[in-house]
Amino acid sequence: MYCYIHLLRDEGDFKACSMYFLQLMENETFKFEEQICDFEEDLASSPIPEDVRDAIHAAIGKAKLLMAQKLAQFRGLCDKNIVSHENLIPELNPN
Repeated sequence: MYCYIHLLRDEGDFKACSMYFLQLMENETFKFEEQICDFEEDLASSPIPEDVRDAIHAAIGKAKLLMAQKLAQFRGLCDKNIVSHENLIPELNPN
């Protein structure tokens, strides 16, 4: 599903769009985690020059920071969007 805000026809589409972005974020987070593990294994098992090792450590740190802060913030915004639209439209809220 592609999510184009200008094509959304009704409020239910906003929830679907938020769910799409949440799934996309989960997929990308998983890719980050796999790559981090690969780099950490390379650092442990390969003779790598110190300057390259430092650059890899910096990249790993930045990726972890991105996941811990910015992607967590994005997740919160998507969750907030889903909840706010469920509260506005009774038929979206099964309770």
